[in-house]
Amino acid sequence: MAAGAGAVPARPGALPALLEEASLGRLLRAIPAESFLAGTASCRVAVEGVDEQHRALRPLGILHPNAPPRDQWYGTREFAVLDPDRNPVACFECR
Repeated sequence: MAAGAGAVPARPGALPALLEEASLGRLLRAIPAESFLAGTASCRVAVEGVDEQHRALRPLGILHPNAPPRDQWYGTREFAVLDPDRNPVACFECR
């Protein structure tokens, strides 16, 4: 399985830096979510080194409590984080 068209995998341990460089955290906090969508939307981010990314994000306190790294039946290893509105963001690596 290949990552989707236009996907740019992050190097191991780089996801927190990429989020900061892109000011994604500030952007997500600056854009108010519609109340009917908050907590229901999701997205997926292709990364390299899922387990390393998970370890790098642990100190930030944004890991989804019910989505630790695990192998999925459809060929990915993934975990999830929560954005400021508690929407899940899945970080995955194709196996």
